[in-house]
Amino acid sequence: MMHELQSLQDRIGYVFRDQKLLEIALTHASYGKPDNQRLEYLGDALLGLIISALLFDKHPKANEGMLTRQRAFLVKKSSLAKLARVMSLGKYIRVGLSVGDVLTDGMLADALEALVAAIYQEGGLPAAQKVVSYCYASYFSEDFLDVVHKDAKSALQEFCQQRRYALPDYQVSEKRVGDRVGFEVCVSIHELKMTATMSAGSKREAQYAAAEKLLDQLQEAGIIKHEYNRSKAH
Repeated sequence: MMHELQSLQDRIGYVFRDQKLLEIALTHASYGKPDNQRLEYLGDALLGLIISALLFDKHPKANEGMLTRQRAFLVKKSSLAKLARVMSLGKYIRVGLSVGDVLTDGMLADALEALVAAIYQEGGLPAAQKVVSYCYASYFSEDFLDVVHKDAKSALQEFCQQRRYALPDYQVSEKRVGDRVGFEVCVSIHELKMTATMSAGSKREAQYAAAEKLLDQLQEAGIIKHEYNRSKAH
């Protein structure tokens, strides 16, 4: 186990002084106590803070709404699970016999959050920031924000095409607040009588945001059974 954990530490660029802390971070509740549930709780909050700061620094021209949506994308369970798979984190996680060989997205995401918390506990915020920045490096290219929104719009169109619906209808209206001009976009799927409306400083951004909101509504209504996959954009 110790040899395997060394390869993980080499991968993330951080070596634990307390190897027991690392083991706890990688221990699912089904395996027994101590497990990683408390660390997962802390890691969830830490990732939100660290990702917010990274987005703020790396995308100085992005507005608040766009940054908020990108943070939500980066810290959601499916994104964390994807990153955990890239890191091969699953082979280091200890689980009980009842779990079997298949780790769920939730287990992978929780372990990644717990790992970040363990690094913070031992090395402080700078160490946690360094590891998160390294692991998420591919998500912070210059066109990342635009790519994610484009994929949300494409996903909505593909959903309609698969069901042989008419393509999503985007209604754009200009909105002026003082000296500033913005745009409000209402996107609808006529066959389902569902709509979503979002506003933004540009027509394109408002369209992407509205598409993403409508996709979320489709998930909440149970019409989309599994979360739409935006990972192919990366």
